Amino acid sequence: LAFVSSYRSVRVPIVVRHGAFFFGWRSTWAASPRIRSSAPWMPSTEQQNDSTYHLSVSSMSDTKDLEPTDDGLPRVANNAPLITKSAAAKQRPMSTKKSGGLCRNKMFMTILCVGVLIVVAIALLAAFPQFDRANERDNDKDDGPVRRTRSPTLSPMPTSAPTTGVPTSAPTASGVNAPTTVSSGFRAVDVYGQLYVDGTDVKSRELGVTVQLAGMSLFWSNNDYGAEQYYSTETVKELVRSWNVSMIRAAMGVEEAGGYIDEPEDNEDRVRTVVEACIDEGIYVIIDFHSHEAEAYESEALEFFGDMVDDYGDYPNVIYEIYNEPIDADWDVVKDYAETVIDTIRANPNDDDALILVGTPFYSQDVDIASEDPITIDDNVAYVLHFYAGTHGSALRNKTTTALDNGVAIFVSEFGTVDADGDGDVDVDSTQVWINYLDNRLISYANWAVNDKDEGASILFPDTPASGWSFSDYTLSGRTIKSILEDTAQRNAERLDAILTDAPTATLVVPSLSPSPSPTSIVVAPTLEVAERVSPTANFSVDPSE
Repeated sequence: LAFVSSYRSVRVPIVVRHGAFFFGWRSTWAASPRIRSSAPWMPSTEQQNDSTYHLSVSSMSDTKDLEPTDDGLPRVANNAPLITKSAAAKQRPMSTKKSGGLCRNKMFMTILCVGVLIVVAIALLAAFPQFDRANERDNDKDDGPVRRTRSPTLSPMPTSAPTTGVPTSAPTASGVNAPTTVSSGFRAVDVYGQLYVDGTDVKSRELGVTVQLAGMSLFWSNNDYGAEQYYSTETVKELVRSWNVSMIRAAMGVEEAGGYIDEPEDNEDRVRTVVEACIDEGIYVIIDFHSHEAEAYESEALEFFGDMVDDYGDYPNVIYEIYNEPIDADWDVVKDYAETVIDTIRANPNDDDALILVGTPFYSQDVDIASEDPITIDDNVAYVLHFYAGTHGSALRNKTTTALDNGVAIFVSEFGTVDADGDGDVDVDSTQVWINYLDNRLISYANWAVNDKDEGASILFPDTPASGWSFSDYTLSGRTIKSILEDTAQRNAERLDAILTDAPTATLVVPSLSPSPSPTSIVVAPTLEVAERVSPTANFSVDPSE
């Protein structure tokens, strides 16, 4: 600013001029190549008292160039020195070069300094997101459950991509759009059929064997939450055929803005799209009343589940999760609400005794408390456990073990690889400890969440379309979970192959997880009990550095 103002003869505040002196630019002012009548240059006291000093503005042209003479002093039109030698000696020495060159050097230095500052600022801004937070978490040391505050934030909706899969014709059925595609993944419902609870196990009514489902939970269905595009047929196909899921959870937001209370038709339509796509693909679907205080919306829950049972109750694909995560409600409050909703579902003639999941107190972590006073009006009920690997460890697993010891079935309808707020670093080690725990007990699980929100729990990077995904679209959480799901699908297929008899009653088509798909057929029997559970031998090969 000091240079420009002196060069262009623009009047500037004295603070700027002092700043120029501070940065060593005093000579810029003293050696300006051109002085105009409006220049803010003032003589010193010694110059004003010097009889040989004179500066006549009226005798100076606006464009008069002042060239230094042999004595180094600039002169005005009458060739009189602008300042005397005695006064000049008291001032800072000036370069003997022409003032124009001096100004150009100062201009170069100014531009250079500003440029360096800009480059440094850009480098810092570019490097800042890459700083990794130190992970000093001890997976097996808990201070108890942590209250979650995972309220979703808004994010822009990416553009949908073309669908995948090869459609084929299929017979029509009443009540829902008939399946229209043949999946290259494992059509779990075609093999297991209706599910039921037997003690601590969830079993197949068709085969009598314990069933472990593994899949994904969609993000909140709410309007303007940014995940609406993933409530689509294309996304369901992508998850079945590329991610080997055997179930998908449709998390219908309730009381939050844009949820079922505010926009019932929009949210219900999204759920219906997912349910019908899952039926088409032959996998299970969890219809989740995704609320933190469902007891306050009991009438809405009764209406919603009444509609769902009317249209989908006779399909074995459907699982009802009637309460996502109670926060402040005690178990007796949750239990009263659950029994009311269960009665309504069972009273509907279309209900085929579908599996019902009930959330447990404190963000579905107090499964041990629920197990001490279980629901007795219906036998086909499992209790919901939620965990986040970055926060929850052995303490919550101990509570789960207590619930199993008390004789109830556990179903993990939501878990995360990160912290309990849905964000933070992916804790690969703790995630694998949890998966081993669930696999050893054949407990079903769904990962949170199918979304491109910029947070740790999302499996997709921002702006990823509804389908047509590639490896570069997956976050570290996404890559971790995809590897787990593929491994679980392969292991469960091998488990069935190992424990079932030679009596041919059905054919199970197991998708190959190799690059070239070539399904393998194995024989299953309808009523064989699982005599021994196989310990998992996880082929877990995710590099955390990715």
